[in-house]
Amino acid sequence: MGAFESAHKNMGAFESAHKFLGCVVDEQQYESSTKSTSSKEQQYGCSILLLSKSLFTMRKGKLRPGVGCKATILTKFIHPKQNNIDASHRSTVVLLSNEKKTVGRKSQECYTFRFVDGNNSDIFYAVKTHFKIIEEGRNEDFFDSVSVGEIRVEAQSKKFKEPKMKWRKSKAKRILYNARLEGIIPVDDKNFQQMSLEDVYSIDPELALYDYSKLKNRLNRLRNKILELDRRADDDLIAFNNYKKNHKPSLFSHKGFIQWQGSSAQEHLWDDLEDYVKDPSMKPMELWKSRPEYMNEFPLDAFRDKIKQEIRTAKYLHTLKERGKQHRAS
Repeated sequence: MGAFESAHKNMGAFESAHKFLGCVVDEQQYESSTKSTSSKEQQYGCSILLLSKSLFTMRKGKLRPGVGCKATILTKFIHPKQNNIDASHRSTVVLLSNEKKTVGRKSQECYTFRFVDGNNSDIFYAVKTHFKIIEEGRNEDFFDSVSVGEIRVEAQSKKFKEPKMKWRKSKAKRILYNARLEGIIPVDDKNFQQMSLEDVYSIDPELALYDYSKLKNRLNRLRNKILELDRRADDDLIAFNNYKKNHKPSLFSHKGFIQWQGSSAQEHLWDDLEDYVKDPSMKPMELWKSRPEYMNEFPLDAFRDKIKQEIRTAKYLHTLKERGKQHRAS
């Protein structure tokens, strides 16, 4: 802020440079531009930009082209071509506009003009690099002039300050990601352009905290990431199906018992486990004898291990559930 404040306070230096360079924005426009900005920081930025635009668009001693300015040009470069003219002959002209014309089979920046001593209705043109400006027109008619509105927009865009939370971990990105997954924003190439950036930006107020000029690139990166994840998911599913096809599941463990996971004994134990834990006097053998599925599918020592296994699993799942509640509450 030190540089901005010193530039803003030292208005005498700015006004001198302004008058010396023939700046495109006069003092009245400058005052209105600084009054319309919403903060001191934007005012300082606008003053610096005005000065830098002036310094950039005009070097000391170089006249600037514009509507009504006078220039000279070798007559041989004028279009339409002039007949019976000496190669070194120069014409004095008055510039009218800055346009693109086809010269030498390619589009080039040209000035249109009329001759100073010619018919005012005859308009000619030539590539702008062939002109030599000898007298400037009015400041507001310069071809390279910059409006206060354009400068203010540029100053505001440079001053856009996003939240401390970076986009990569922001809530706005998650909102955009969920909108993609839910189909609110089209993801595929065919329908990608059906929703405008303005509509996307207005989906949630959280998005307004981040720079609109960066939205398109962020949206493209998110879209490409989702498409890539979809392709990887399809590849993983194909690989998983191939694995299941080539590796049939084993119906028995290495001890010769049926697999515990998915067995009828496991399903019944889930129903009986709460009563077993609440009754300390009940022994594993009593629980084992309570159902024929326990006795027929597993011996007592294996069933005792399965009881301990299911208790450990229940405690672990309960711990995860409680930790999840605490995390959400915080």
